[in-house]
Amino acid sequence: MSDGLLDFAALSHRTSEAGWQADSSTPRELKVFTSCTTVLGPLLEGYPPDSYAKHEDAAKSSFSLKKLFGGKSGKSKEDDAKARDAEVRLVLQAAATPLAAVPKQISLPRPTTPELTQYQRTTRDVLKSYIAASGGYNTHTSHQGSVICGQISQWASEIVMGNKTVYASPTARLAGGDAATGSFRVLQVPPNTWHMGISVGEYRMEAACDGELVWRRSSWMPATTAKGPVRPLRHLLAGLDPPTVADVFAAGEYAGDESVEGDECMCLKVMANPLALMSMSTGGNTMGGRQQDTCDVLAYQVEGLFSKASGLLVGLRDHHLTKTKTTSNTTIYWERVMVTRVEDFQPSEGGLLIPRRGRSVLSLAKRCDDDPSGTMRAWVREQWTVESVGRDTSSIKGLLVRPSDLIIASSSASLHRG
Repeated sequence: MSDGLLDFAALSHRTSEAGWQADSSTPRELKVFTSCTTVLGPLLEGYPPDSYAKHEDAAKSSFSLKKLFGGKSGKSKEDDAKARDAEVRLVLQAAATPLAAVPKQISLPRPTTPELTQYQRTTRDVLKSYIAASGGYNTHTSHQGSVICGQISQWASEIVMGNKTVYASPTARLAGGDAATGSFRVLQVPPNTWHMGISVGEYRMEAACDGELVWRRSSWMPATTAKGPVRPLRHLLAGLDPPTVADVFAAGEYAGDESVEGDECMCLKVMANPLALMSMSTGGNTMGGRQQDTCDVLAYQVEGLFSKASGLLVGLRDHHLTKTKTTSNTTIYWERVMVTRVEDFQPSEGGLLIPRRGRSVLSLAKRCDDDPSGTMRAWVREQWTVESVGRDTSSIKGLLVRPSDLIIASSSASLHRG
């Protein structure tokens, strides 16, 4: 595959050099932010940005984002190996197991509905076409789960500090080698149970949801819960589980037409509500005798691009904006924008039509109020291929046992409730 990863320019227009455009409905913080810099983003949902070194066990094996953003030294083979390891951990933490912006609705849109507005009718029609194209209503409602295995490649394609590019590798190369290539497996059982494991070299990362709690852990970091409501895995929303796509976008609204690589599409948008945003935020509570940073999620939304020709979901775009205030009263903005293109649709064993190939671009960046010129941005790219799709999900029970070292992430909503 060529570096036509951004051939779907219409899909990724919000990650272009023009930046994310604020409109009249944009919160004041976003308007100020977008006027100062382009694409901004948080790295993780599990751990607050730059908090890794605060964990005693992680300090030895973790890495400094600042040093990574500062580029590769290249002084020796050992330096290159360390840089490569740090980069592999970055791309795994950033892109391996992201969640969808909103929870599932747990109810598919019925073929007939009462009187709706024009936008609601358009949304309903788009989803009806998608359900029919991806297997049919009966196939969706009778879906009992799936196990999907495949290969994945990830790499950081560009890192920018201010206006200076300190690292660029658009041709799928990491520091001192090729792209980080490995395997993944996703098990999913409706309505809200799933597990994803991904292995790249010596590193492994996994995420799971037992219906009540979402947690993540990796081979170099302890397990932690994800803040906010129980949500599906983003990979499932990217078409690997059509019922999840229909469930999530049932709460969406029609947001216009777009062209994706010459394919005319209809866009449906879903935004996290204020209560969900609050539950994903963290208050400045005290942990272990030390005051923690506050982290407010300002916006979180996802947009799906549905082909007018085939009715299938061919693209996914989400945007996550966070404001962090440190204990030293420094305000930092993070933004993550991820765009995905899926293709090569084939029927699975259960009759659902799912994509067998996908490619994504994830932009991550950071801006500090005290130093507008110190914006740091990174772009991570991912390609994956599905090799097998099965229906035997019996092994999922053993994968949902909560880790003994699980760290419960507190939210500002829970703090506000006292």
